[in-house]
Amino acid sequence: MKARRIVFDALDVVLALLPDAAARKCEVYQLHQWLLQRKLTGLITAKAGGDDENLPSPEPFGFMQFMVDCAVVLNHRVELGVSQRNLRVLKYRGSAFDENESPFVIGKNRFDVAISRTLGRVDAEVTNKRVTSGVEQLDLMLGGGYYRGASVLITGFSATAKTTLSGAFAEAACKRGERTMFVGFGSDGSEVMRKLTWVGIDLGPYARSGLLRVISARTITGSAETLLVRIKSLVKEHKARCLVIDPVSTLSKAGNELTAHGVAERLVDWTKSDGITMVCTSLLEEMAGQLDGHSPLQISTLADTWIHLNYLVQAGERNRGMSIIKSLGTAHSNQVRELILSDSGVTLADIYTAEGGVLMGTMRWEKESAERAANEVAEVAGQLSLVRLDAARAVPSRGRSQGTGVFS
Repeated sequence: MKARRIVFDALDVVLALLPDAAARKCEVYQLHQWLLQRKLTGLITAKAGGDDENLPSPEPFGFMQFMVDCAVVLNHRVELGVSQRNLRVLKYRGSAFDENESPFVIGKNRFDVAISRTLGRVDAEVTNKRVTSGVEQLDLMLGGGYYRGASVLITGFSATAKTTLSGAFAEAACKRGERTMFVGFGSDGSEVMRKLTWVGIDLGPYARSGLLRVISARTITGSAETLLVRIKSLVKEHKARCLVIDPVSTLSKAGNELTAHGVAERLVDWTKSDGITMVCTSLLEEMAGQLDGHSPLQISTLADTWIHLNYLVQAGERNRGMSIIKSLGTAHSNQVRELILSDSGVTLADIYTAEGGVLMGTMRWEKESAERAANEVAEVAGQLSLVRLDAARAVPSRGRSQGTGVFS
């Protein structure tokens, strides 16, 4: 065949047929010499250890690491019931390499190793262009909207309208004609679209036209790396410029929490390098003492813009509040605005303070009504004062007119 490359797959099975360790070592040395003489590039795989007593243990293969030019170790573990494959390069003669263990996934795109951007790689292209958040008042608070290619994090407790804000962003992107991907971990795509219609966000036409693709990530099984690889594959197939992940905090629950932050880093790095504007939500626990410190993802440290939603309980009612914790590279409002949801859409009420506090909902309405009533009373009183003043001025005027008539 005049082959220049040769693969010995599962060499340990052949070596198990030899009588002892010395014979196995001798055979491996002969194979190595044979490859060198014929200047062949050889790839050898061998199982390290196992339940079969006839297979060699890991120790007899230790001498092979001194012969080969490159040694790679693969392992397959189960973390919290989730499958996790990892790869580590032990040596690579004559070349620099990453010594850390890296997760990998075998799938449609063959062998996908999870790596971050390395030193010397060209930085991602940045732009000063803005894209709308889908909420006009929020764009004003951000100084013009999100930066294109930025990563946006929306945090909050359950039912604080995180999905609604991300849905508004997706609808605005589709109105611009940009292909968009909406990845939902909590609900099916049809259910997400149905929920958003009550606040005036209709994603149905864009989904039917193919401009928007809404998928349920609950159908994807495996580790967080598997989820990330699958999402990347779907986004590339759809050629999406905008991405929504709702909620991204689910990634921290898919297997090993120690690798969760690494997954978040690779997610943000990938979207930035491809110029994808990403909006992701993160669910906070009700009993958490901090906003994001308890989350293994710690994606708030990586996001360019961080928007936080919460509840404010006043006068026996619960109202939604929204604030911008950070927005790198741009001036932004530090006010807490009331987030109002209605069938006409999503709006943010202007800040309203009274007696040193921010008022929302019924308390604001009552305070505004009282102020309007007071203003009306003051206005009526002012008008009444003017009438009295005009009447007082009219009395001496009539007297002077009568005196002049008598003198004539």
